[in-house]
Amino acid sequence: SVRFFEKRKILRKIEQLEKKIAAAKLMEASGADVEGESLEQLQENLEKWKKDEIYVKYYPKREKYISLFPKNNAEQAAEKREEMREKAEKIAARIEERNNKKK
Repeated sequence: SVRFFEKRKILRKIEQLEKKIAAAKLMEASGADVEGESLEQLQENLEKWKKDEIYVKYYPKREKYISLFPKNNAEQAAEKREEMREKAEKIAARIEERNNKKK
């Protein structure tokens, strides 16, 4: 399904960014000049991809899935995608809250 492939793509990107951040921190700690994206940019990028992971992971099962990476009708789906992103984040927050109460 589309969700499966999008989740794999997102997890790969998160892993790549985490490696880049670790390398940038090492370069920064050793005093070397960091080339390319700054550490802050990498961390912002990582947060964006983690939000995408939440979207895919906690997307309401009863709703028709709206792709994060549409091939067409991007403008039409953008509004619905944002609405579903908010729902997914609320679901994730409720699950995390329940898990914290159990501890």
